[in-house]
Amino acid sequence: MQLSPPDLTDLSAIPEPSARNLAVHLTAAGERSAKRRHPWIFDQAISQQSHEGAPGDIAVVFDSRRQFLAAGIYDPTSTIRIRLLQFKKPEAINQDWFTTKFSSALKAREPLIALPQEQLTTGYRVVYGESEGLPGLIIDRY
Repeated sequence: MQLSPPDLTDLSAIPEPSARNLAVHLTAAGERSAKRRHPWIFDQAISQQSHEGAPGDIAVVFDSRRQFLAAGIYDPTSTIRIRLLQFKKPEAINQDWFTTKFSSALKAREPLIALPQEQLTTGYRVVYGESEGLPGLIIDRY
């Protein structure tokens, strides 16, 4: 039996984003970690959440004074429950937000593309997860 590769252009299996964000409160240790801009919130660091979230939902994290702390992508199946994308000030995490992040990553790689022909590389890491502010996401170009 021969397996065929998945059709990566078929996006119909991707669920629609939830209509409402998930509000999350952290333990004291979790809050300290997020205030230091650590990009991960582990499952044990969550003390309360507004409702059951689905994979890919936007989780908005509040501090103990109910002030915005961070926002990220929620995954109920992982011990890394939230991968934080935005810190300190609320901002919509949408297509424009991701476009800005990807554009910034590509701009940082421009020196690789501008090398003399004998040094030119066609394979490099375009997005390097946490260093781009996109924890858990790796995009390589070959």
